[in-house]
Amino acid sequence: MEGLLLSLGESFPAQTASVKISQANLRAVIPRLKEKFYKVSDHFNAFVIDKELLDVVITGLSALINKKDITLDDTRYITSLMDLLLKDSELDNKKLADLLIIHDFNTQAFYLFYLYQLRERLDDIPGLHEQREMLLAEKDRLYNLTTEKGLTMPSKNRSLFMELGEFVNGKYTFAKKRVKLQRRFICDTKNAQTNSRFLINLPVPQFGLFIRMQIEKGFLVKENLGELFKFFAGHFYTPNTLYISPDSLQKKSTDVEFATAQKLKGHLIGMINWLNANYNLSNYN
Repeated sequence: MEGLLLSLGESFPAQTASVKISQANLRAVIPRLKEKFYKVSDHFNAFVIDKELLDVVITGLSALINKKDITLDDTRYITSLMDLLLKDSELDNKKLADLLIIHDFNTQAFYLFYLYQLRERLDDIPGLHEQREMLLAEKDRLYNLTTEKGLTMPSKNRSLFMELGEFVNGKYTFAKKRVKLQRRFICDTKNAQTNSRFLINLPVPQFGLFIRMQIEKGFLVKENLGELFKFFAGHFYTPNTLYISPDSLQKKSTDVEFATAQKLKGHLIGMINWLNANYNLSNYN
């Protein structure tokens, strides 16, 4: 009877998709899945892939294999996905992530990983217009991925593409509203001198570090930092960034690259030299 059930599953996949695998057949099915799982794990060792992404994939596959009440459709999906991964001989971070989206690897861990990566990319883009452009490009990328014929994860009401697309659309709408609010704020305060926007000849990373230095040395009070960076973002712009993102400005004030600190140090030395030259401070102790 158990052999007959497996044969029916192979011959009539659509009709038996939701049939749970019996305990007796699990003894044959699970070892085969685990054997292929170990091959996939070894296969990844041949490529340079971030540990965070590998953990998401390995943990996700393991959870699918050890799922309670696993069905025939589940085993077909897991087997097909692992076969596709084993066949690919040129994996990297982007290609692996794209493959998981194409083949509907709709696990919570991978969904959260994608969200975290997208937020990191947004925080690295200081301009609100540039953030909108990136999100629009991401929407197009997701759409193009779904045009490729891929697998569908069983027992999921919504596809991974729908969930990711919904998140990106929400971020894009939010970015549009922020640009609109910035424009309205500028128009409302255009005639008020205290609320004018001023050009600062520093890139956003150096501007953020310059603000952070004033905070750390006590020139600016270390309270309500979010509002403080929002003020600077709303009242200043740089030669390359017309509308500064407050979140990006605050993030770049702490995530500082060596080249940024080095350039700002040069500006500060230039200020000291100006003081020395104009107020006879060179030989003053």
